[in-house]
Order: sequence, then structure tokens, then C-alpha cells
Amino acid sequence: MEHNSNSTRWRTPPATIPDSDIAREYTADVIIIGLGNAGTPATRAAAEAGASVIAIETMTKENYKTAGNDVGHLNSKFLAGRGVPRVDPIEFFNEWMIRSGNRANPGLVMQFCQKSGEAFDWYTELFTGEQMDILRVEYWPLGKTFSNEVFLQKFWAGTAQFAGMFFKGTFSLTDATRANQELAVQHGAELHFGMDAQQLVLNGERVVGVIARDEKGQYVKYNAKKGVILAAGDFGGNQEMMYDLIPDVVDILDEGEHIRTEGRNGRGIQMGVWAGGRLEARPLATMGGNTAFPGGVAGSFGGALWVNENGKRYCNEGYGDPVFSGFPGAQLKRCNVTIVFDSGIWDDLQCSPPAHMSFWVNEANEKRLKDAMTAARAAGAEGYSPFGPRGKLYAADTFEDLADRAGFKGNAKQNFLYTVNRYNGFCRTGRDEDFGKGPRLLNALNEPPYYAQPTPLRGTIGFFLVTVGGLLTDEYQNVLNQKKDPIPGLYATGNCCGRRFGTQYSTPISGVSIGMAITLGREVGRIVAEL
Repeated sequence: MEHNSNSTRWRTPPATIPDSDIAREYTADVIIIGLGNAGTPATRAAAEAGASVIAIETMTKENYKTAGNDVGHLNSKFLAGRGVPRVDPIEFFNEWMIRSGNRANPGLVMQFCQKSGEAFDWYTELFTGEQMDILRVEYWPLGKTFSNEVFLQKFWAGTAQFAGMFFKGTFSLTDATRANQELAVQHGAELHFGMDAQQLVLNGERVVGVIARDEKGQYVKYNAKKGVILAAGDFGGNQEMMYDLIPDVVDILDEGEHIRTEGRNGRGIQMGVWAGGRLEARPLATMGGNTAFPGGVAGSFGGALWVNENGKRYCNEGYGDPVFSGFPGAQLKRCNVTIVFDSGIWDDLQCSPPAHMSFWVNEANEKRLKDAMTAARAAGAEGYSPFGPRGKLYAADTFEDLADRAGFKGNAKQNFLYTVNRYNGFCRTGRDEDFGKGPRLLNALNEPPYYAQPTPLRGTIGFFLVTVGGLLTDEYQNVLNQKKDPIPGLYATGNCCGRRFGTQYSTPISGVSIGMAITLGREVGRIVAEL
């Protein structure tokens, strides 16, 4: 595996930029670094609270865009209007803390649980009914037999999905964010695009500003009367920081593999560390990277059977969230894992959880799945490729033929046939003596034709969307120093803020990363403005 021997160099602060190099200065009550999913609501909230605000953003105004489409939250008027049931914030809070191993900051998590619905309605209150009608509630309605829980993990509906990656439309999250920026300007905020933050300005232990570099390479100093809010995003684009801060991902890499992502450069977290800020305990959380599960036409559904290249089952396929189900796969030799299911898969999928990488049981997905199954039957031994050149789906009337078509030979074929027979026995008794799979997901494979889809795990090892860990803060998002005391004048929100997800992003409601960014961004904007 590849290790970076210089992975801690990023912690060394650069030389202080002298005042003689400063081309111009600005002063405001609140300076916000970053105008993304957390920085924009912080800017608007602080301006609405009456503070003078300047927000700086690395991207130019013309090229500005946000990341993501899904905003997970609880109990908004928007969700209620779509028929989504109310979620008990306390029950949700406890589920979150269990999933995080009780490592998350309970003060931050409870704010999200209690205020995320209000924050979402606030963030979207400026939009017309026609615009809001474009939004859809992902994973709603739920499957007919889903009962809120999968193997001791609870899930809820509550994902507002904007147009973009998953469906076409004229109202994206970038559109919503730009509109909130304009509203902040109407309340007096200044937005400075094309500004690359370089280092914080300290007066003793207090943070009193930030120095940025403009598109011409000139240094600009921003003085903060009340505080600086770090909202500059994650560190997924910084190799040194990744190899230093996410050892659980690094440690599962094989020789020649490396971490792959397209995140931000981590400058906000860097500047916080250079100013004396303390990081949360490693490993910092990521969206993926340390988990690997098979994909396929039925999603990463835990009710199916998963077997490795030797034809053997290797884990509890239905260990709640697909992220958690995928931890054992990340430890496997790099190989194909084959998903095996029968013709009754659509009925089985009705209990699928509303989680990313799971399966949304809507009419469009039902058609895609059944069309793929029909095509696989017609293709015979050649198999059908629903995703292009990889991940062929095979169909057969017997498990013997299915094993041959899926590529199992010799001992691997015998193992496969033994594994299917043993698994079906567990399904009949309702007790999984090998891996403890919950009885509700133990669905016997007894309705031919049978299906198998080998898919590679390699593509998911070391790859993640974004890091979601960062600086240690208190419940007010005030950054803490090495003694765990607040650094006066310095705050961190969004993916600069640590202790929100434990060691891995997990979603009792899909999209809670952006939902939390909007919620806590709004809260910290108000907090600093009211100092």
C-alpha cells in the first residue's frame, strides 16, 4: 500500500504574511470563509441578525456551484406537506449517537435533530410554490413491508432532493444556494468571490481576521470585530491531510492502491490548526473509503445472498445501513462479490431501508429491475450487462447452471452450491447460525429462475465522496485549542467542524450531511452575530 512519509507537513504553519504585503483591507463584524452548504446559511443568518458580514469564496461568481443534491432533515413543513410522518427528535438523536459509537458531539447532533426542519423551511422560504414542487422526497413512499428498522438500525424518510444528478429540472441546490446568497446581500452582507484564504490573523490567542489572496495574486486582509467562521469545506483534495487523518482508509489499501477523491483542499481546517485549534480524534469520518459492498440491479440490498470469489458467504448482508454491511468487504482480497437472488426479489425489496446504496422501491426502479431480469433470461449463458462492460447479470432455472454462468468452477462451484443450500436452511428456520442475519431479511431462494450478478469491490476501496470530520469545537461551534478551551473569535461549521459522525458518515435519513450543514451553519451565523 502507498503511505505518505510527509503526511504531517501540512500541520506546520507558513511564515506570517507581513502587513507590507497587504494590498487592501476590509472590516466587518463577522468574516465567513466559504460560501457552500454551511457558509451560505451562516452568511444569511448573521446578516439577518443585524451584523455586518463579509463572506469570501475561492470560486468565482461565474463558476460557483455547490456539491450534492440531497438535504436530509426532520419535521419540516415541506416534508409534512408531502405526507412524510413526523420523526421523534429524541429517538432520532439516540439512533445517531449509537451509529457514531457515541463519538459525535451530542450538543451539535441535538441541534440538528431539533432544528433541521425549521432551518430547511427557512432556507427555502424565498422560493415559489412552483419551484418547491420541483423538489422530490427521495425514498418516499417507503416499501410496503419496511418497518423503520433493519437489524437494530432505524431509518426514516426525510430527504428533500433537488434537481441535478438524479433527475433533470430547473431548480438545483446551486440555484437555491445562489438565491440565499442574494438574500444575504439584500440584508447587507458582502460576498467576495475569487478569494483564496491563506492564514488567520491573531492578536494574542484571539483570532481577529483572515488574509486571502485574490485572482491577481494580491493579499487582502479581512478584519473581524466579532469572529471568523471557517466554512471552507473538507480536506479530500489534500493528499497529506488524507494520509494523516484517515488511517482506517489508508490501512486497508493494498500495494499500488491509493486514496481517490475530488474534495476541497482542507485550507479551512489547516488554518484552524495553525491558529492553535485541536482536531477531533482520528480517524476522521469520510463518506465511504473504508467500506466495500457489491452493487447491482437490486442495489446493495441486504436481503440477497452475497458470496465471495470462492463461492462462500462472508458476512451478515443485512447489517443495517449498507455502509455498515460493507465493512467486512473492505477487508477481503480484491475480487468480485456475487449477489444472488430469485424471482421474488421485488417483494423482498419492499423492506429495503431508505438509505444511499440501498434500493428505492418506486415504479421507475421496478421497471428497470424487471427489464434487466427479463433481458438476463433472454441472454442465457452470455448474461446481460445492465451497467455496460462490467457487472453482468445471469439467470438460470437451477443453481447448478447459475453457478456455471456466474463463473464458479471446481471447489468454488461446490462451495457456492453448499452455501445456497445452507442459506436456504437458515431461511426456513429463521435463524442464521453463520452470521446472525435478522429473520425479516432471511428470504429463501426458492422461486426460479435464479439470478446472480458478480460485481467488483475494488472500485469502492479508498474512494470516498468527501471527508466529514475536522476541528474540535464546543456545542456553539467555537474551535477549541490544545487544552480544549475555546479560541476566542474562531468558529468552524460544515465539513470544517468535527465530531458530527463518529468514524464514518451514516444516514438514518439520507442526505443529513447537507442538512446538518444548513442547520449548523445557520446556528453559528446567529451565534457570532449576537456576540
